Amino acid sequence: MKYLLIIIAIVALIVLVVAIIGYALPVKHTASSNVYLNTPPEKVWQKLTDFKSYPGWRKNLRSVDVTSDTSWIETDQRGRQLPFVVITQEPTTKMVTMINSKELPFGGTWTFTLRNETDKTLVTITEDGEVYNPVFRFVSRFIIGYSASLNQYTQDLEQAFNKK
Repeated sequence: MKYLLIIIAIVALIVLVVAIIGYALPVKHTASSNVYLNTPPEKVWQKLTDFKSYPGWRKNLRSVDVTSDTSWIETDQRGRQLPFVVITQEPTTKMVTMINSKELPFGGTWTFTLRNETDKTLVTITEDGEVYNPVFRFVSRFIIGYSASLNQYTQDLEQAFNKK
């Protein structure tokens, strides 16, 4: 019984430390990832704005429900849903998307910038994120990393254009 109480106390202490560190971290963060694609910006733009086709090239998506020309809901492989909306579009050069929910423990925008570089396109994705829950803030910062989703997205995008 004594050892069980010690284990419970240690776990409680760890949770407390994680929460305190999480509260000390800023709610807002910025992260970025980029990739060079051997294709013109027009083709990259077409793929980025064809939301319905995302599950065909993004590994972690099960499905996408397009709700309008500028909004959609992604369902990942675990069944979690994430609604998005486009808030800015400058065809073939820039698109800004935003998580379209107030009920999630996180939110923010992704800015996609496409730059033509002699037969290549440099795609830069910048996340201006917010993590409201302090424990999730800790996990996002120290365990998952702010750029993990961005890096996965750019890897998926690169593989989509390198398919033969």
